Amino acid sequence: FNGYDKWHFILLFILNIITTKKKVLAIESDTKFKKRRDLQGFIKKLYLTLIFTNRYILGFPGGNYTHKELFRNYGMKEENIFLMPMMVNNEKFFLKGKVKKDKPFTFLFVGRLIPRKHTEFLIRSFLGNFKNNKDIRLKIVGGGELFEPLKSKFGHHENIEFTGPKYGSDLVKEYHSSNVLVIPSDREPWGLVVNEAMAAGLPVIASDQVGAIFDLILGQETGMVFSLEKENDLADKMKKIYEDRPLYKRLGNNAQKLMKEYWNYNLYRSSLQKAVNRAKQLLRK
Repeated sequence: FNGYDKWHFILLFILNIITTKKKVLAIESDTKFKKRRDLQGFIKKLYLTLIFTNRYILGFPGGNYTHKELFRNYGMKEENIFLMPMMVNNEKFFLKGKVKKDKPFTFLFVGRLIPRKHTEFLIRSFLGNFKNNKDIRLKIVGGGELFEPLKSKFGHHENIEFTGPKYGSDLVKEYHSSNVLVIPSDREPWGLVVNEAMAAGLPVIASDQVGAIFDLILGQETGMVFSLEKENDLADKMKKIYEDRPLYKRLGNNAQKLMKEYWNYNLYRSSLQKAVNRAKQLLRK
């Protein structure tokens, strides 16, 4: 089940308690663990503790770190927690042959233009370093409620481009013709654009609120993480990756290597097989 609050999951959970013929129910979640000290947090703790301590419930977190903590914190045993990595079809984004990058060094944003994506913050950080610099470009790919307001406000800058939404091969071309992905969200459970960009060989600059950073960036030498609480942190990291070309190339190469050699369908397949083996073990008891 994708989530633990769906009515059909709750119904089967109750039926599984009262029936003698047990089933194993698995909960897939990309939610990061975050402590809440209000009434809603207290109710959530009671509810999830009841569910997660049940021996026939498995947890399928999307990442190894804070995503697993969600299950651990509410009492699930370690042997019932199995990584089910947040995944895209990496091969769709791999470079096939040598692709010539567009001449301007391009920072890329891909996503919906909504408040929590912090796109205006990204634009202002970009302009702080690269205003009127024709050798460097910011490309905004996506639509949403803020598309027209942002385009009206910043579209006159020659080195900022608003493309609107892109899909399929058109989106893949945007990755292949860009240099660095930036994801500045103030709340992002995972952020599959990180997977897509890294598979295309792009280093990623992500905020510390993006769930994918724990598995795909921190300690992996595939990109940079900035703090939303530090005013110039994003601008500084954008400047650093542009000016330090050996760093830029190393991070991009490492990013694609990670997706080719580790964070891929083989990892998902092996994780799923471990969960199947655990389910069989539980049902034999």
